[in-house]
Amino acid sequence: LLVQNAAELKALSIDVKNIQRHLKKKCTYDGGDHDDSVDNSGHQDNLEIKYDAFQVKRMCQIINKSDTANKNMTTIIRAYISRNVTTLYVPRKSPMGNQSKPVFKITRFYECIEAMRKNLKNSLGNDLTDKDILNYMASTIRNARDWEGHRLLRTQNTD
Repeated sequence: LLVQNAAELKALSIDVKNIQRHLKKKCTYDGGDHDDSVDNSGHQDNLEIKYDAFQVKRMCQIINKSDTANKNMTTIIRAYISRNVTTLYVPRKSPMGNQSKPVFKITRFYECIEAMRKNLKNSLGNDLTDKDILNYMASTIRNARDWEGHRLLRTQNTD
């Protein structure tokens, strides 16, 4: 019995290590410095495709058709990403090219937002363009520093 438990424990340990490696790889691809010659657009296996499809479906469920697209973008990003992580990013590359923050547009999460973009409409009822999504995302990222009560703290510090 002890040998069987030890074998099961070792198998679980190996599974945990594999999951940690997989998550670390997912979390470190943040749009920072990476090799541009490597094609990151393809999925490595069916598990990732199913996971991305699940995320897109979940994002579509979060959308409230009566809210503005900007509010929906904020709701989606807040549901998945914390304030601290959101403030680490910029929505797109700066034309000046001298930014130190990673670019949100080249993350896997943005790919999911792109996939569900067809479910969002702008204020006129038209389909959203990539520029619209990036503008809403820029607004959300700019306002992220005020999430979780930090706006109140910031205004109290100026008084």
